[in-house]
Amino acid sequence: MTQKVLPSNPLVAVSDNGAPITSDGGNVLLSMFLNSPVVSRLFNNVEFNDNRKNTRYAKVELLLQMLIQVIEGYRNDDVADYLTQDIEHRLVYVQNMASQPTISRFLSHLTNEDIDDLQALNRRIVSLIDERSANTELVLDLDSTYFETFGHQEKNWF
Repeated sequence: MTQKVLPSNPLVAVSDNGAPITSDGGNVLLSMFLNSPVVSRLFNNVEFNDNRKNTRYAKVELLLQMLIQVIEGYRNDDVADYLTQDIEHRLVYVQNMASQPTISRFLSHLTNEDIDDLQALNRRIVSLIDERSANTELVLDLDSTYFETFGHQEKNWF
């Protein structure tokens, strides 16, 4: 049985003993990835223009929270209030999760310079993946099959 301790919280460990996990159990692995030295260095190099006063969260922390929420499948910032109370999130992501109004203000106050910094971060991540990847080809699987939907089915545009 392999066991790894979570870097952000040494009281939480991941093991492969086959025991059932919560529906958000993958957050432990996501946290380990986000706290890895390479990823931490990438995000710590993002220099947001931050002229806010009396801030509780750095813009990078808010960005990471948004990424976590999106990766977990939460597409709206209004879920932040739920996640601040979620015990599993409190264990895995040691820092306090920001509230929905804080996340909404962060998103609405992003400047063009912030967007440029995020695009630069994205380019660094892509180049890092390219450097570490030995892939020499790309396969695109295109499917042009048309299925007509009837009634009011969800995502019928998909």
